[in-house]
Amino acid sequence: MAVRSKTARLAAAVAVCGAVLLGSVASAPGAGAATEANKSYVRALYGDILDRPDVTSDDAGITFWADRLDAPGQTRGSVVMGIQRSSTEYYGNIVDFNYALFLDRTAEPSGRSFYTDGFRSRRLTLEAIVVALGQSREYFIRVGGTNAAFVEAIYFDVLGREADASGRAFALDYVATRGRGQYVALIQRSNEKRRQVVRDTFGTFLGRQPTNTELNFWVGELAPGQTRREDFDGALASSQEYYDRNSDGG
Repeated sequence: MAVRSKTARLAAAVAVCGAVLLGSVASAPGAGAATEANKSYVRALYGDILDRPDVTSDDAGITFWADRLDAPGQTRGSVVMGIQRSSTEYYGNIVDFNYALFLDRTAEPSGRSFYTDGFRSRRLTLEAIVVALGQSREYFIRVGGTNAAFVEAIYFDVLGREADASGRAFALDYVATRGRGQYVALIQRSNEKRRQVVRDTFGTFLGRQPTNTELNFWVGELAPGQTRREDFDGALASSQEYYDRNSDGG
């Protein structure tokens, strides 16, 4: 029952996203297999989902996914999910980014495999990876080895800003009584962090800032136990607005 509930919630979230963006949910134009419009869209997905600087080097892959956009029973959402999950590239890039952010190094093979495979199989969330790296002894020592230094560093690395006086005092007490891991989870789940994620992701995929309605909707959807981060990426990447921006006008 829980699995069906989460699936239904994700479907509803994607539908609402489409309605918020354009007033209705529409599928990609059915103009034939691997149309130039569909290829252009898939190239954009390769750049934005897989973070590839060169999106022209895999013509076979681009044609494969462009073909599927017009296959019976396929949707843009299923194609985006297929690209995300067809290899470890999407998930591995996110793991690599967080290793660099928190530990200032590349991931050891065993650690990269553990987090990437867990993320890809949906056993781990992005939040769980952030908490594991942010609470680690290695991070604690790297940023100074004191609770005060940890609070300053984790504020900057998670929220992108310095701690204000009241936030610093609260954080020091929280870390002292409940531990670093619980504090990392607290700020990773905060409304401030979720607003930041929504704004950054809209910028990446749609080249604009969200409206207040969109911002409030997705901040709620990204609350713990709701929509996963990779599914949020997928919802924007499969939207009609993203397709129209990246299909050279169809």
